[in-house]
Amino acid sequence: MTITEDRATRIKTSIGLGNLYQPIDVDFTANIEVEERRNIKFTNVKYNGNQELVDLGKSLIYHVNNLLDLDKFALENTQLRVDRLRVGKDNITFYGIAKIEQFPSGVKKK
Repeated sequence: MTITEDRATRIKTSIGLGNLYQPIDVDFTANIEVEERRNIKFTNVKYNGNQELVDLGKSLIYHVNNLLDLDKFALENTQLRVDRLRVGKDNITFYGIAKIEQFPSGVKKK
């Protein structure tokens, strides 16, 4: 993953699918945005390659966007929120909060 001059992210990778011996190259550029303080999304996606590669890229983006819901990563009695993000020249910084209602009490005894 690299960050472009206009602060978009470019993801260029090879993916192995099933029993195929030759990996498939996927290449797309997208912006990263925060939605409702809890969803991190790739938006304004520009795909490179033939239609098969574009379709694979669209499928990946769809699944990654559904996966990046912070509520799916929160532990019991916690809440994660991102107020904003900043895409720098060579990094991405997330600003937000973590609410912790109760710390785990330790290892449960049998």
